[in-house]
Amino acid sequence: MRQMEEYMVVRQFLDRVCKQVRTRQMHPEIREELLGHIEDRAELLMLEGHPEEYAVQEAVKQMGDPGDIGKSLHMAHRPQLDWKLLVTGSVLNHWTGRHVECLLRG
Repeated sequence: MRQMEEYMVVRQFLDRVCKQVRTRQMHPEIREELLGHIEDRAELLMLEGHPEEYAVQEAVKQMGDPGDIGKSLHMAHRPQLDWKLLVTGSVLNHWTGRHVECLLRG
């Protein structure tokens, strides 16, 4: 059996999923996870007697729409905004600006 990522259909599927996920450091993990699912499904299809090429294409097809999967994964893995840090930074920025203004007035 060829390596799964040697199949163009698999590479294209994984690329389309990852294109939707902006957190690039998650791409290798996402690719690995999805590749495992594709491999498992393709192996089952081959055990049922299907040829390898068909099994791989059908496994990818059964995964679903890569755009939808990617959008869902993006929502799950997007960086969370640290609101406490943002508010603290805003307050400090405001306070520092006021303090400098008072010092300049003398």
